[in-house]
Amino acid sequence: MPIHQVARQLQHPTCQSNEVGDMMKVSPAAWVIQRISAIVMIVTALIKLLSGYAMAMKLTFISPATGFAWHSNSALDIILVVSSSFHVFYGIRTILLDLGAGREKELFWVLTTGALVFSLIIIYYVYVV
Repeated sequence: MPIHQVARQLQHPTCQSNEVGDMMKVSPAAWVIQRISAIVMIVTALIKLLSGYAMAMKLTFISPATGFAWHSNSALDIILVVSSSFHVFYGIRTILLDLGAGREKELFWVLTTGALVFSLIIIYYVYVV
């Protein structure tokens, strides 16, 4: 089943329009990406939290060395930054659409680009500089 039909069945507010075409292709993608990014954020934040407790020797089922390895893992940090950026920028998009901003396709691409640029700037200043 195509993603726009799934989103329509879920009765998402931005998928209720009678306009078919670009809106029905873009809106569900942003909706799904925001949900996936929320799940990724929860999982990575939970790993960071548990690894921090393991480093402090407050957990018995994870060794402090394993906790340190997880907590200092750059890939987890990058995943958390990127997923948070996309989640926040798509949340801003949703708020703007709820306030009546039109041009959904342009909003999608501008905020997607913004999330990507913001993520790259954060990663550059944290890991390169």
